[in-house]
Order: sequence, then C-alpha cells, then structure tokens
Amino acid sequence: MKKIIILFVLLFNIQTQSQCWKSISVGNSNSFAIKQNGTLWAWGYNSNGVLGNNSTLDINIPSQIGTASNWQSLFSGSYFTIALKTDGTLWSWGSNFTSQLGNGNTTNLLNPTQIGSDSDWLTIDAKESHCLALKNNGTLWAWGDNSNGQLGDGTNINKTIPTQIGTETNWQQISVGKFHSQAIKSDGTIWAWGQNSNGQLGVGDYIDKTLPIQIGTGTNWQSVEAGNFFSIAIKNNGTLWAWGVNVNGELGDNTNISKNTPIQIGSATDWISIVAGSSHAIAKKNSGTFWAWGFNDYGQLGDGTFTSKNNPTQITTGVSWLSIKASYHTIALKTDYSLWSWGGGYYGQLGNGNNINKNIPQSVNCPNLDLVSNELLDDSFSIYPNPTKDFLNINNSKKLQISKIIIYDLLGQIISNSNIYENVNIQSLQSGIYIIEIISEEISKKIKFIKK
Repeated sequence: MKKIIILFVLLFNIQTQSQCWKSISVGNSNSFAIKQNGTLWAWGYNSNGVLGNNSTLDINIPSQIGTASNWQSLFSGSYFTIALKTDGTLWSWGSNFTSQLGNGNTTNLLNPTQIGSDSDWLTIDAKESHCLALKNNGTLWAWGDNSNGQLGDGTNINKTIPTQIGTETNWQQISVGKFHSQAIKSDGTIWAWGQNSNGQLGVGDYIDKTLPIQIGTGTNWQSVEAGNFFSIAIKNNGTLWAWGVNVNGELGDNTNISKNTPIQIGSATDWISIVAGSSHAIAKKNSGTFWAWGFNDYGQLGDGTFTSKNNPTQITTGVSWLSIKASYHTIALKTDYSLWSWGGGYYGQLGNGNNINKNIPQSVNCPNLDLVSNELLDDSFSIYPNPTKDFLNINNSKKLQISKIIIYDLLGQIISNSNIYENVNIQSLQSGIYIIEIISEEISKKIKFIKK
C-alpha cells in the first residue's frame, strides 16, 4: 500500500476560495490574514523578514507562515510584526533595530519567535517601531522605540522587553500611532502620550509627553485609533471625534486645519467602529456601511478616485462589511468572510497577484493549499538549498525509487512535471514561493521552497 505523507491539503473548492478568512491586519506595505482554521497568511513588502516566511522576498499573493493553526491576532509596524496566539502567548519577527521584537536584543528574525514565556496576553498593537500590549489583568505593557516617550514609562529610553507602564489594572483598549500612543481605561477616560508635534495627543498643546496624560475630563469614550500624526475616537453616544494633523483631511471635519483637542466630526450618532490608516481614516456605521476620508493618492479610500477627501465619503452602498484595517492601503472582510483590498499595491500588498494600485475594492482569493503540521512527517525526502536561484537538490535519505517530480504554485496549479530526480532546474520560474512534490511508490511528499 502506497503511504501518503501530505504537507498540503485542499481546504475549500474553487467556489468557496474567497470565503475562508477570519481576521485581518496590515503593515505599511504588507497584509496579513488568519483563516478560519487558525493558520496565518501574509503578502506584500518583506524587507527584514516582516512577513515571517524565512525570506526577504516580496510576495503578491497570500503565502502561509509556518505550520501553526492557533493564531488569534497580529499587528505589523514598519518592518516588523507581533502576533498573539489563542494560548495567550506573544510572538514577533522582522526588523529589530529598536528592540521592537521585545526579545531582549536587536537581532532581526525571519520567522515567528515567542516573546518570553507568559501566556496571559490579551491584546496587542504596533505601528512604526514600538508596541503596546494588555494582559488579562488589565495591566499595560510597552517596548521598542521610545525616542518621543511613546512607551509611556516617563523616559526616552528604548525597552528591549515588555515593560509594565504604571501600576493601573484598568486599561481596556490601546492604539499605537507612528510615534504616539492612545488608550482608554475601563472608566471611560481616554489617555495619550508620546510625540505631540501636530497636536495628535489631543491635550491642547504641542509638547511631547513621556507619561500617559488624560484628554479632557470625559468618561464616555468607547474606542480610539491612532494614525501617523492624528487620532480618531468614538464616544458611547455614537458620535465621532478627531484631533491632530489635518493637511490631507485626516480629521474629516471638512477643513485642512490641524486641531490639538478633540473636535466632533459631523452630527451623526450612529458610528460604531473606526480605523486609522497612515494618513486616512475609515469608520463604520451601525447600518454596516463604511465611510472614508483623508489622503487618497493610492486609492486607499476605495471610492473609485485618487482624490483626497476632508469629510466622510461612503465607500460602497453595500451593508455586508464586517471589519477593516488600513495603512497606505486598505483590506476588509465581508460578512461572508471574503477578503477585499484596495489602495497602494506597489509591493503586492493587495494580494491579487500584481503590483498595481486600486481605487475600488478587489477580491483576494483564498489559497486552496494549507500547510499543516504532522508529528508523523517522513524524513525520506528533503531539499536544499532553500531559498535557491537556479537548482533544487533532492536528498533521498532512504534511497527510494522516485517516479515523478511536480512543481505547483501556491494556488495548486502545476508549473512543471518531470522525471529529473536529483538536480531540479528552476531557473525559468519567477521569484516567489512554490511547492515541490516528490513522488515514489512508498512516499509522496510536498515541500515549500522559495525561488530567489
């Protein structure tokens, strides 16, 4: 009986390819998504290994990261990523020049690596080069770049590992801007710290703060999001507020005048969620519709134009949007768990197989191959070098009779089919990630490789 050891399995048929996603996140020029089965996928810009796939090659379609199937959420900064698993452990990878990986050093990592051993992390956020996190007990933690006091520990000294900020245990929501931080406590108060050159802290001045400072005296704040140099928030009564830089209409108040205290955006009272991109913002109403405003040179507003807007503009007339994330591009989930993207696509961050900017939502297919872990994986075949540019060498440790070699792309399409069993020529392949299947009478094994 032929033994089949399979590293890749079909999850969905072609009719349901685009409806397998569960949650999403974005970095400056890359995107991440978690499938319903808990596997992690990434695409776009990959400098310093920010995608976590053991390479630094850009990818313009979703590519699976590792074999784990218990990812819960993640956030990406400029060139690094932090993630949370369902077991409460914290992981990071990518650039580490300001210790933003939180592992005690400044060494870059190309693969997800656990931060410490704690398993009580609740939520995380990251942007440029610093991170915030909450634990289950309501304590606030920070690490990474602290040049503007954005960690909130009263200093301007970078932190190489998660460091508790204060002693309070009532932190409820956090958001990281480019060089500033925002947070809401369980009592409904809102707080800010870090860089304040554009009034993005909302405290009425332009002075950086190294400790959390309360914004006003209100106790009815529901959620807050920090962009590059601005912030937006929603109150419990469904009103929308914004402050900070406004040169691109980021505040949505129909002007281009920056503000250093919160101002209400319009008079609507049905806002329920918000997202701050790098220089644009998106908000959801309780009708399920999304509205966008701010910088739009890459089409990141998704309204069919490349013209910036200084007041909320409805993206589509549909009411099927579930969640949305934004940077210099935007990705979103619909209620059917299909994935859509628009905006800057120059590094493949839209995930649709090209590097072209789009100003309307584009569907992102769900790859039909999943890498799964298996404790019984056979070591009969391995390949080297990986990544490689010209040839793949096959290590046949058990000297099995190989009958066929097949190379697939990540969508499962056959790229080549040959009976050359030792030195496989891949010079004709474009740079990217592929799957090689090595077939013998006893074993059929599929292995992912990277063509440089």
